[in-house]
Amino acid sequence: MLFSIRFQRAWIQGVVVRADYSFDDGRLFVDDGSCVTELMLRPEDAKGHPWHPGMYVLITGAYIAPQSTESLPMHS
Repeated sequence: MLFSIRFQRAWIQGVVVRADYSFDDGRLFVDDGSCVTELMLRPEDAKGHPWHPGMYVLITGAYIAPQSTESLPMHS
């Protein structure tokens, strides 16, 4: 939930400012013009994709709050 609103899906588009593969799954940091958002990628989504700073991306997927234990897939 975000501000008492439960999201099922989220949509973000913007510029990748950082791609971090030091985690098992991979993290993307995307700037949409209003803030920078950290996105977690599943291993199969991160593998083989040349995510790098400067790329313009559109990503849709499940919104999972940081304290949540859910693990739903992200569609990119």
